[in-house]
Amino acid sequence: MAMKLSSQVGAAPAQPGHVRAQLLATEHWSLLATRSQTWSEVMGRITIHLTVSSAAIVALALVAQASGFGARFQGLAIGLAAIVLLLGTLTAVRVYNASTDDLALVWG
Repeated sequence: MAMKLSSQVGAAPAQPGHVRAQLLATEHWSLLATRSQTWSEVMGRITIHLTVSSAAIVALALVAQASGFGARFQGLAIGLAAIVLLLGTLTAVRVYNASTDDLALVWG
């Protein structure tokens, strides 16, 4: 009798099948919603990066057309390229982190 009591002390009571199915379904939909939200945020970041890159190219084209390819244009080009590079690097890091998080959610 003592052996039977000690084996049941840490064990959780068995749940009916329909309760277990409901818990699994709830967990599944929770993980799916988290994945969806993560990728939505990542796609938003990628869209912002592409928008900034396009705007930088258009701004450089307008400045080059108005003032030529002088020293001011080169300074603006270097500044905009640095901003686009920084934004692109941060976007790539976030996409990598989101991919790692997504893998953990898939395993879950």
